[in-house]
Amino acid sequence: MSFALLIIGGILFLGGIAYLIYNFIRFNKDPLTDAFTKKDWINYIIGLVAVGLGFAGMLASAFEFNPAWKEIVEFEKGALAGRPVSYIGNYLRAVICGFFFAVFFAMLWTSFSATFYKRKIAAFEQKFFKWTMFGSIAPAVILFFVWTDAFGAYWSYPLPSGIYIGDGVGFFNAFSKGGFEGLKIAFYAIFILSGAGISYAVTEHHLYKTFKKHELFTTTLVFGFVSGIIGARIWYVVGNWTREFAGRPFYQVFEIWNGGLTVLGGVFLGVIVGALWFNHEHKEIDWRVALDIAVPTILIAQAVGRLGNFTNVEVYGQAVKVEGLWNLLPSYVLQQMNLINGGGALADGMIHVPLFLVEALLNLAGYFIIAYLVPVLLKKKLAPGDILSSYFIWYGLVRIILEPLRDSNFNMGSDNSWSICNSLIYIITGVGGVLCAHMYEAIKAKKDKGLTPICSSLAILATLFFPLLQSVSLSTDKDGSGTVTPFTGFEIMSKTPIYIVTYVLLALALVCFILEFVFSKKEGKEKVAKYLTIGGMALAGVAAVLMIAGQNAIEANGLYVNLSYGFFMMIAFAILGVALASLPFFAEMHFNKLKKEEALEPQAK
Repeated sequence: MSFALLIIGGILFLGGIAYLIYNFIRFNKDPLTDAFTKKDWINYIIGLVAVGLGFAGMLASAFEFNPAWKEIVEFEKGALAGRPVSYIGNYLRAVICGFFFAVFFAMLWTSFSATFYKRKIAAFEQKFFKWTMFGSIAPAVILFFVWTDAFGAYWSYPLPSGIYIGDGVGFFNAFSKGGFEGLKIAFYAIFILSGAGISYAVTEHHLYKTFKKHELFTTTLVFGFVSGIIGARIWYVVGNWTREFAGRPFYQVFEIWNGGLTVLGGVFLGVIVGALWFNHEHKEIDWRVALDIAVPTILIAQAVGRLGNFTNVEVYGQAVKVEGLWNLLPSYVLQQMNLINGGGALADGMIHVPLFLVEALLNLAGYFIIAYLVPVLLKKKLAPGDILSSYFIWYGLVRIILEPLRDSNFNMGSDNSWSICNSLIYIITGVGGVLCAHMYEAIKAKKDKGLTPICSSLAILATLFFPLLQSVSLSTDKDGSGTVTPFTGFEIMSKTPIYIVTYVLLALALVCFILEFVFSKKEGKEKVAKYLTIGGMALAGVAAVLMIAGQNAIEANGLYVNLSYGFFMMIAFAILGVALASLPFFAEMHFNKLKKEEALEPQAK
């Protein structure tokens, strides 16, 4: 019975997939056909039913292969210890929900292919496949959790986190990953690569719809992805130097296979390198428009990548009781979240808050909000670069909300300040990006009179108030180690002269930008305004460098100074002020370059 279900189910499942692929490739590539015939609709339904029945048959075979599961009547330990287990209920749930999951998932990817690959398509089919693509996502996700939940009582924990190939082939988990020789393939790596692949597919097809060219983003993905891995490692090492790397062999900095990547650093460097390369490779396309399409899809990749934290039993939240809404989570998620990173488990009935799932859902929601809702809401007010910048704002907000909820074992920095400051970097970068995008358009339309000094002045003015926040912490050892005491910026300035100097420099920069605004309004005073701009930029830039140099400086009592939120925000807004003030110079250079290229075009022809 079990073998028959497996073989018949496998034939139906694979046959149904092959049948759907064949029919959709034929439809998508046929330039003379723009609509489904009656026969095509029948074939579509047959393929979907075959996939669903085949998948349900294979799930049924899993129960038939394991008759011992009938003897399990309750969870023995873990988050759900003592909860009853129904073999018949789980069997039926797996088969029925598995059938509908396979159908909805097949509808999702077939509709995706027709929506993005079919160049010419009839109005009805276009609407049908578009609505089917979006409409099948939620049912597919919900049904996936329901049918997999049917197996939760029968799996062992921790769940596998990878595959090893050595003396044999098998799975390893978060507690046993160091016990095998040979090749080890971590699921985390597979999730990251899968997320990147999905992100690339969505980006590539949206770029095709906009620019009517394929493979515009292929090499950009390669350079951006590799740079992202490097940036993620650098960011992690810097943030955890004292906790993990100080006093240890330097080669451990490069051992990324042992874990230690942070998304914040990876995306930052990946986007910068990707933007530079795309602009170099495709000068005929506005890189801001391309990145408006590409960057939000990173949220999809991040959502998929977070599943690696689940299998690795890491980056979870505080311990809570399994009650209320937590009971809606699949049993295997609850059981896995009962474990402690490094070994052991919480008391029965307890779990760690599954931050991987919370962030994954927020990331997916963020993608659809940024890519689809924001353009509809802003319409004509949208400038190139706004969507790109919205990603940084969204993800910065997500992380700044979730970081305080993390278990302290996964904090970056002595008090998690590094992670929270990283989140602030994202938000400030996003806000700055939106300002720059609209200021660039204003400069282009010659409607920027006085706009630049106003924006720069506001950024610098904010720096003068941030010392009211917790600005530094004094510690007995470097990098916030040992005994740590927090202070506001104004409390510490008298003990560290370098910060008095930076405060004065920022105040002078503010004066320069205010005077720039005054002189920009007067005829014939453009040069004076320009010199004041350069002076304000120089003062603010030097102040930011001095503040960074103050990290690990020794104050009057022999304690080490560590930057915290207030001074960090001063640095960030000082750099923002410099960036906003410098925009007209870069814009003028860009406009002159475009004029030269336009002048050379007739000669080239």
